Amino acid sequence: MCYPWRRCKSQPSDEMTPSSATPPDETRFRAKLRYRAWHRGMREVDLLLGRFADACLGEMSAEELEGFARLLALPDPLLYDWLRGRECPPAEARDAALERLLAFYEVGEPEDAART
Repeated sequence: MCYPWRRCKSQPSDEMTPSSATPPDETRFRAKLRYRAWHRGMREVDLLLGRFADACLGEMSAEELEGFARLLALPDPLLYDWLRGRECPPAEARDAALERLLAFYEVGEPEDAART
């Protein structure tokens, strides 16, 4: 017997991929992103991403939500360096979600990059 609060093996898995976020499931997808932002592992990154998620997820477009989901897949130390301005994110990683995140924390170019 399958109870509603427990996923049965016969039920399809609910993967955390941007393509699984259809409009009726958008609220659930946002909630999952918010949870993942607050529960990553490195407490400093949890605080940075969680506060951003609380403030901005409600008004983000579908494209930005997909970009934020991709950001959440990146390693904590890398994100932490980007958000603290220690390293500059590569051009291929820059999308609307990352630009919004950097603007939220007013992160400019790293000091080392500004000197060269």
